[in-house]
Amino acid sequence: MADAYEAVLAAIYLDAGLAAAASFLRRTVLDPALSGHGEGLERADHKSALQEWLQQRARSPVEYRIRSESGPEHQKVFEVEVWHGGERLSVSTGRSKKEAEQQAASAALVILESRDTPSLS
Repeated sequence: MADAYEAVLAAIYLDAGLAAAASFLRRTVLDPALSGHGEGLERADHKSALQEWLQQRARSPVEYRIRSESGPEHQKVFEVEVWHGGERLSVSTGRSKKEAEQQAASAALVILESRDTPSLS
């Protein structure tokens, strides 16, 4: 997503100039972040969010393991596992290792956050 956003921003700059690119950046990133609607921005990189969450709690980092690769060379599907403390937290698939790792990190973070939340019972 970041690469695609960067490409769109560059295309706007090349086509319409710096002012148009700055306006686009302001409308799509800065204004939502400053108005409190940018909550998703900090979590767009799930691997970093997971790492930060663990570091804040002085916990060891996770390990990403490629479980499998399948499909023809031009349409690979990767299956990735996230391990922490000897336990497999999540598994996810994606068209790239990065995509699969991001999805697996997102799922692992949800699991860890739910465990860290005290129950009301």
